Amino acid sequence: MTLTKRHVFVSIEGLKGSGKTTVSRLLAEQLGAHWCATPPTLLRSIRDSVEADATSFAKHLYYFAGIAQASAEIGLILNRQPVVCDKFVATMLAYSRAAGIRVDIPSPKLIIHPDFSFLLQVPVALRRERIASRGPTTPEQEAFVRMEVENNVAHHYSDLDLTVQDNSKNDVVETVAAIRHAIQSSPHALDRVVAR
Repeated sequence: MTLTKRHVFVSIEGLKGSGKTTVSRLLAEQLGAHWCATPPTLLRSIRDSVEADATSFAKHLYYFAGIAQASAEIGLILNRQPVVCDKFVATMLAYSRAAGIRVDIPSPKLIIHPDFSFLLQVPVALRRERIASRGPTTPEQEAFVRMEVENNVAHHYSDLDLTVQDNSKNDVVETVAAIRHAIQSSPHALDRVVAR
Protein backbone atom coordinates (compact mmCIF):
# COMPACT_ATOMS: atom_id res chain seq x y z
CA MET A 1 0.00 0.00 0.00
CA THR A 2 1.34 3.43 -0.95
CA LEU A 3 0.26 6.86 0.19
CA THR A 4 -0.67 9.29 -2.54
CA LYS A 5 -1.72 12.90 -2.22
CA ARG A 6 -4.88 13.80 -4.08
CA HIS A 7 -7.15 16.80 -4.16
CA VAL A 8 -10.48 17.17 -2.41
CA PHE A 9 -13.74 15.79 -3.82
CA VAL A 10 -16.97 17.62 -2.91
CA SER A 11 -20.51 16.60 -3.82
CA ILE A 12 -23.56 18.84 -3.71
CA GLU A 13 -26.74 16.84 -3.16
CA GLY A 14 -30.43 17.64 -2.96
CA LEU A 15 -33.88 17.54 -4.47
CA LYS A 16 -34.88 19.07 -7.80
CA GLY A 17 -34.90 22.87 -7.54
CA SER A 18 -32.68 22.98 -4.45
CA GLY A 19 -29.93 24.85 -6.32
CA LYS A 20 -27.40 22.06 -6.81
CA THR A 21 -26.17 23.18 -10.22
CA THR A 22 -25.88 26.88 -9.36
CA VAL A 23 -24.13 26.21 -6.04
CA SER A 24 -21.81 23.50 -7.37
CA ARG A 25 -20.73 25.58 -10.38
CA LEU A 26 -19.90 28.63 -8.26
CA LEU A 27 -18.13 26.50 -5.65
CA ALA A 28 -16.03 24.82 -8.34
CA GLU A 29 -15.11 28.21 -9.79
CA GLN A 30 -14.07 29.57 -6.38
CA LEU A 31 -12.03 26.46 -5.49
CA GLY A 32 -10.35 26.21 -8.90
CA ALA A 33 -11.99 22.80 -9.16
CA HIS A 34 -13.25 20.72 -12.05
CA TRP A 35 -17.07 20.78 -12.17
CA CYS A 36 -19.02 17.70 -13.19
CA ALA A 37 -22.55 16.35 -12.98
CA THR A 38 -24.20 12.95 -12.94
CA PRO A 39 -25.18 11.14 -14.98
CA PRO A 40 -21.91 11.76 -16.87
CA THR A 41 -21.81 12.67 -20.56
CA LEU A 42 -21.34 9.05 -21.66
CA LEU A 43 -24.78 8.09 -20.28
CA ARG A 44 -26.69 11.38 -20.35
CA SER A 45 -28.21 11.00 -23.83
CA ILE A 46 -30.61 8.25 -22.70
CA ARG A 47 -31.70 9.89 -19.43
CA ASP A 48 -35.07 11.17 -20.69
CA SER A 49 -35.98 7.72 -22.07
CA VAL A 50 -34.99 6.05 -18.81
CA GLU A 51 -37.06 8.53 -16.78
CA ALA A 52 -40.07 8.14 -19.06
CA ASP A 53 -40.15 4.39 -19.62
CA ALA A 54 -37.92 2.42 -17.24
CA THR A 55 -39.02 0.53 -14.15
CA SER A 56 -37.85 1.76 -10.74
CA PHE A 57 -35.18 -0.93 -10.60
CA ALA A 58 -33.95 -0.14 -14.12
CA LYS A 59 -33.75 3.55 -13.17
CA HIS A 60 -31.68 2.58 -10.13
CA LEU A 61 -29.29 0.55 -12.29
CA TYR A 62 -28.98 3.42 -14.78
CA TYR A 63 -28.12 5.98 -12.09
CA PHE A 64 -25.82 3.52 -10.31
CA ALA A 65 -23.99 2.99 -13.62
CA GLY A 66 -23.74 6.77 -13.94
CA ILE A 67 -22.13 7.02 -10.49
CA ALA A 68 -19.69 4.21 -11.36
CA GLN A 69 -18.65 5.93 -14.61
CA ALA A 70 -18.39 9.36 -12.96
CA SER A 71 -16.30 7.83 -10.16
CA ALA A 72 -13.77 6.48 -12.67
CA GLU A 73 -13.55 9.87 -14.40
CA ILE A 74 -13.31 11.80 -11.12
CA GLY A 75 -10.55 9.51 -9.84
CA LEU A 76 -8.31 10.58 -12.71
CA ILE A 77 -9.08 14.28 -12.32
CA LEU A 78 -8.37 14.29 -8.56
CA ASN A 79 -4.69 13.72 -9.28
CA ARG A 80 -4.60 17.18 -10.89
CA GLN A 81 -7.21 19.33 -9.16
CA PRO A 82 -10.20 19.33 -6.79
CA VAL A 83 -13.58 18.14 -8.09
CA VAL A 84 -17.07 19.45 -7.31
CA CYS A 85 -19.91 17.22 -8.47
CA ASP A 86 -23.57 18.15 -8.98
CA LYS A 87 -25.24 15.03 -7.47
CA PHE A 88 -23.33 11.92 -6.62
CA VAL A 89 -23.91 8.73 -4.65
CA ALA A 90 -26.15 10.23 -1.90
CA THR A 91 -28.76 11.43 -4.37
CA MET A 92 -28.75 8.09 -6.18
CA LEU A 93 -29.24 6.27 -2.86
CA ALA A 94 -31.99 8.59 -1.60
CA TYR A 95 -34.09 8.28 -4.76
CA SER A 96 -33.55 4.52 -5.07
CA ARG A 97 -34.48 3.92 -1.44
CA ALA A 98 -37.55 6.15 -1.81
CA ALA A 99 -38.60 3.91 -4.72
CA GLY A 100 -38.42 0.90 -2.40
CA ILE A 101 -35.08 -0.46 -3.59
CA ARG A 102 -32.87 -1.69 -0.76
CA VAL A 103 -29.40 -0.49 -1.62
CA ASP A 104 -26.36 0.12 0.56
CA ILE A 105 -23.58 2.64 0.16
CA PRO A 106 -21.15 1.14 -2.37
CA SER A 107 -17.73 0.12 -1.09
CA PRO A 108 -14.90 2.65 -1.54
CA LYS A 109 -13.23 -0.08 -3.60
CA LEU A 110 -16.01 0.35 -6.18
CA ILE A 111 -16.91 4.04 -5.94
CA ILE A 112 -14.81 7.00 -4.80
CA HIS A 113 -16.46 8.52 -1.75
CA PRO A 114 -16.60 12.32 -1.58
CA ASP A 115 -14.50 13.96 1.11
CA PHE A 116 -17.37 16.39 1.73
CA SER A 117 -21.04 15.98 0.83
CA PHE A 118 -23.47 18.84 1.33
CA LEU A 119 -27.25 18.48 1.24
CA LEU A 120 -29.01 21.65 0.10
CA GLN A 121 -32.32 22.15 1.91
CA VAL A 122 -35.08 24.29 0.44
CA PRO A 123 -38.83 24.33 1.25
CA VAL A 124 -41.10 22.64 -1.32
CA ALA A 125 -42.88 25.88 -2.29
CA LEU A 126 -39.57 27.61 -3.04
CA ARG A 127 -38.32 24.60 -5.03
CA ARG A 128 -41.49 24.74 -7.15
CA GLU A 129 -40.96 28.47 -7.66
CA ARG A 130 -37.37 27.94 -8.78
CA ILE A 131 -38.35 25.16 -11.16
CA ALA A 132 -41.09 27.37 -12.65
CA SER A 133 -38.61 30.23 -13.12
CA ARG A 134 -36.70 28.06 -15.61
CA GLY A 135 -39.68 28.19 -17.99
CA PRO A 136 -43.11 26.62 -18.23
CA THR A 137 -43.42 23.67 -15.85
CA THR A 138 -44.15 20.49 -17.77
CA PRO A 139 -46.48 17.79 -16.44
CA GLU A 140 -43.39 15.54 -16.12
CA GLN A 141 -41.60 18.09 -13.91
CA GLU A 142 -44.69 18.54 -11.76
CA ALA A 143 -45.08 14.76 -11.44
CA PHE A 144 -41.41 14.44 -10.44
CA VAL A 145 -41.72 17.03 -7.66
CA ARG A 146 -44.95 15.38 -6.48
CA MET A 147 -43.15 12.00 -6.41
CA GLU A 148 -40.32 13.51 -4.33
CA VAL A 149 -42.84 14.72 -1.76
CA GLU A 150 -45.09 11.62 -1.79
CA ASN A 151 -42.16 9.20 -1.54
CA ASN A 152 -40.48 11.40 1.10
CA VAL A 153 -37.17 11.40 -0.76
CA ALA A 154 -35.83 14.06 1.64
CA HIS A 155 -36.19 11.59 4.53
CA HIS A 156 -33.91 9.10 2.77
CA TYR A 157 -31.07 11.62 2.74
CA SER A 158 -31.17 11.69 6.55
CA ASP A 159 -29.63 8.20 6.79
CA LEU A 160 -26.55 9.39 4.92
CA ASP A 161 -23.53 11.27 6.26
CA LEU A 162 -24.25 14.69 4.78
CA THR A 163 -23.69 18.22 6.00
CA VAL A 164 -27.01 20.06 5.70
CA GLN A 165 -26.81 23.53 4.16
CA ASP A 166 -29.82 25.85 4.01
CA ASN A 167 -30.19 27.25 0.48
CA SER A 168 -33.55 28.96 0.90
CA LYS A 169 -32.17 32.48 0.64
CA ASN A 170 -31.77 33.93 -2.82
CA ASP A 171 -28.08 34.50 -2.17
CA VAL A 172 -26.00 31.73 -3.70
CA VAL A 173 -22.82 33.59 -2.74
CA GLU A 174 -23.74 33.23 0.94
CA THR A 175 -24.49 29.52 0.54
CA VAL A 176 -21.18 28.90 -1.24
CA ALA A 177 -19.30 30.92 1.38
CA ALA A 178 -20.78 28.72 4.13
CA ILE A 179 -19.77 25.56 2.25
CA ARG A 180 -16.25 26.88 1.62
CA HIS A 181 -15.91 27.75 5.29
CA ALA A 182 -16.93 24.20 6.29
CA ILE A 183 -14.39 22.71 3.88
CA GLN A 184 -11.56 25.06 4.82
CA SER A 185 -12.24 24.60 8.55
CA SER A 186 -11.73 20.87 8.16
CA PRO A 187 -8.34 19.50 9.17
CA HIS A 188 -8.20 17.98 5.67
CA ALA A 189 -8.48 21.39 3.94
CA LEU A 190 -8.14 21.16 0.16
CA ASP A 191 -6.05 18.04 -0.27
CA ARG A 192 -5.87 14.61 1.23
CA VAL A 193 -3.39 11.81 1.59
CA VAL A 194 -5.02 8.53 0.60
CA ALA A 195 -3.89 4.92 0.66
CA ARG A 196 -3.72 3.21 -2.74
